[in-house]
Amino acid sequence: MPDEILRYAGFAPESEFDDEPSEATFHVDIASSSLDAPGDDSIMTYGGGIGRSRNLWRPGFYAPSGDIEFATDIKTLSWVLYWALGGYSFDDADDEHHIWGSSRRDLPTFCARLGKDLFEHVFTGATVNSLTLEVEDEFLTVSMEVAAARDHRYDVKDLSELLLRESYPIAFHEVGMTIAGSDVAAKVRSLEIEIDNNVDAEDGRGLGSRHPYRMPASERNVDVSMELWFDDMSELQRFWGDNDGPSEEGPEEFEMVVTLDAGDDGNAELTFPRVIYGNVETQPSGRDNIEQSVEAMAFLGEVDGRDTEIHAMVKNDEGALNE
Repeated sequence: MPDEILRYAGFAPESEFDDEPSEATFHVDIASSSLDAPGDDSIMTYGGGIGRSRNLWRPGFYAPSGDIEFATDIKTLSWVLYWALGGYSFDDADDEHHIWGSSRRDLPTFCARLGKDLFEHVFTGATVNSLTLEVEDEFLTVSMEVAAARDHRYDVKDLSELLLRESYPIAFHEVGMTIAGSDVAAKVRSLEIEIDNNVDAEDGRGLGSRHPYRMPASERNVDVSMELWFDDMSELQRFWGDNDGPSEEGPEEFEMVVTLDAGDDGNAELTFPRVIYGNVETQPSGRDNIEQSVEAMAFLGEVDGRDTEIHAMVKNDEGALNE
């Protein structure tokens, strides 16, 4: 039995894919993690005809995967968005990180170090398969699904060795939102943003190694889900593309902007230039308040001179991320 509970995640950018494990540049207090060694990593499928029993095995393809979930502060947010999207520039005059969806298949990779009470489980070649930002009535949480090249065992850190942020996690009341230029924050009950890179470690396998040589990203999908107070007809009308029923032209296209205000620690603005609703559900139940469930899809558009489905401006004192 471990002497104490000590579960954390440490992160450090990699200069090369699947580089030697590097010490974390910052740590976070995790809510949970399923990032772990893979199962079924042995080859036992040789179709021989001698008898009915397994009689042959060899080491097979090995690539860890799983998620890391935690409440995020404004500094950590810039890192996870950078790793998920790939496009990046830094305005050092204003301490602004500009992050957007890049067309590059080789997303920036990192080393993830997970404290698991008895040991530190270290993953290299870590790549963001999908990133989910979710806020309801507590903190803005990150769920980062990771595909990695390999794992290592290190000694767990002491609490005094962790480089934890002094900045507080972003709370629900620090989140704002506009749709088509109108402030809708007061009617948004919950918000979820998902960036899916469709990373498959199998695509990076090759001869001569049990581990992937690369972690190529495939089609990127950016989706937004919301639960809303049913205060007006505007979202259903945007879904219809007309006031009183579905238009022959289909749904209305609009801009969506999510703002985050972390006070002295910084702020952020996430812009989705072209969004349409894929689904709007307005379903009453008894005398309960009607909550409108909305699912939206983001499409390529121009923000700040760049073509992207999502553009993030994050202002903090973290400094350039790609140096």
